[in-house]
Amino acid sequence: MAMTIEDKLAIHETLTQLYLELDGHRPDGFASFFTPDGVFHAYGEFKGREAIAGFIKEHIRKGNEDHARHLLTNFDVREVDGKTVIRGYVTKLKLEPVPITIIAYAGLQAHMTKSDGRWRLSRLELSITH
Repeated sequence: MAMTIEDKLAIHETLTQLYLELDGHRPDGFASFFTPDGVFHAYGEFKGREAIAGFIKEHIRKGNEDHARHLLTNFDVREVDGKTVIRGYVTKLKLEPVPITIIAYAGLQAHMTKSDGRWRLSRLELSITH
């Protein structure tokens, strides 16, 4: 099935909203963008919304997201071996103390699934560098 421009835009928006939840320190909101059995692979592998939310909550508790913002760039959405895949980059900025600094960079690859008219992540892999 060919990807429509509407689907591509909806997938872009899904990733944008995902990271707005992280920047807002809302672990359950972040996890809600995954399928119920979705996998988040970064600093380990976390399967299911509860495990993903738990990891994000602990990550925030440790201060790893204090004053952080994530910039998403270079999205490419296409079908690969019958799966909808989005690739791109995430740059993590620390806003305070000034000056703003880049604290991490990652390659992003996600498998997307459409369910009940909404795009969800079935798998998100980050290749993080510091």
